[in-house]
Amino acid sequence: MIDGMFVFDAHAHTYEPRETIWGVIGQTYEEWLARMDRNGIDMSLIMSNPELTPEAQRAANDYVAEAISRHPDRFLGLMWVTPMWGDRALEEMRHGKATGLCGIKLYPHGQGNFPLDTPLLDPLMDLAEELDWVVVAHTDIDSKVCNPHLGIRLAERHPGVTFIFAHMGMNSDVTHFVPAYVQDQPNIYLDTSDTPNLPQFVYKTPMAVIPDRMLFGSDAPTLSPEVELKKVEVAEELYGLTKDEKRKILGGNAARLFHIDLSSRSG
Repeated sequence: MIDGMFVFDAHAHTYEPRETIWGVIGQTYEEWLARMDRNGIDMSLIMSNPELTPEAQRAANDYVAEAISRHPDRFLGLMWVTPMWGDRALEEMRHGKATGLCGIKLYPHGQGNFPLDTPLLDPLMDLAEELDWVVVAHTDIDSKVCNPHLGIRLAERHPGVTFIFAHMGMNSDVTHFVPAYVQDQPNIYLDTSDTPNLPQFVYKTPMAVIPDRMLFGSDAPTLSPEVELKKVEVAEELYGLTKDEKRKILGGNAARLFHIDLSSRSG
């Protein structure tokens, strides 16, 4: 906890470290758990970042499920799945449900380069609604396949699915406006992971627009939760983020979204 507040990181990755085009990246779930403890993070929503093949993604998703089974009070988990698999994708989603996962991560660049509003996703979204799953979508305003506007089109087609748009568009020129983009689409939440260094516009300004749909996220380990938490401090110290607003962003909104019982947690 931080300042007696429940803290939920809505965007973190865990997988065995490996060599990539960006260098060696990754963290085991035990490494992430230790880092959570050092930073006062009570729970996190974890996902992998595997290769494209079904076999690699099954193994990565099972690793996330293993983390949840060992630490059910600390982790919730997403699976990695792509509509490019057709019916195999639906089979994998059902397998993920059986292993304790609670949603899917859409990362078009790494899952076949499909547009985020493609009809290929409709069967997956229909099953996500049936399973009562969340859908986390990578959003980048500079992308032709996964910018927030395409994500909004998908969310409009599937009002019964809860979407979390990661990164608030990523670009410092548009972060200010993304809360307004999604204001009238009540099934869209935003997470703060991999956002620009604009504490006012990432944390304070959205509270006047979608106060109950903002989620703290770090995108660890590639990005640092320590830095993201510092941005919350700056928003509080310099830009008037209130204690109630801070409580909602750090974990209150996530607790409501994921039905987390806070009565047994101190603070």
